[in-house]
Amino acid sequence: MKILIIDDDKKRMERLKLYIDAQKINEIESITLAENIDEAKKYLRNVYFDILILDVVLPKRAFETASSDNGLMLLDQISRSSFLKKPGIVIGITAHIQDIGIYKDEFEKKCYVVIE
Repeated sequence: MKILIIDDDKKRMERLKLYIDAQKINEIESITLAENIDEAKKYLRNVYFDILILDVVLPKRAFETASSDNGLMLLDQISRSSFLKKPGIVIGITAHIQDIGIYKDEFEKKCYVVIE
């Protein structure tokens, strides 16, 4: 099993990775980390991920301002694209509780779950 975590919060991303590693799930081959949409797309073009953990609010490129529009755009591209490999499961996460209400419906159309 391959997992991709996309999050611009490096500490949270590392905590997620450590948590997953601590579960000692034998089926996990690799956990890949990306900090922005462009970096994530490089991975999604070449690798099938069984699980994608996607922060709702992300920058498109390194050092750009994060926006929920970027996360929604990536979800849309994944669902429609022939050049991005669609992950088996998509889990949306956010630290911005107000974003859950605003974008939950949109994310739930394309994700299995959106969590705070």
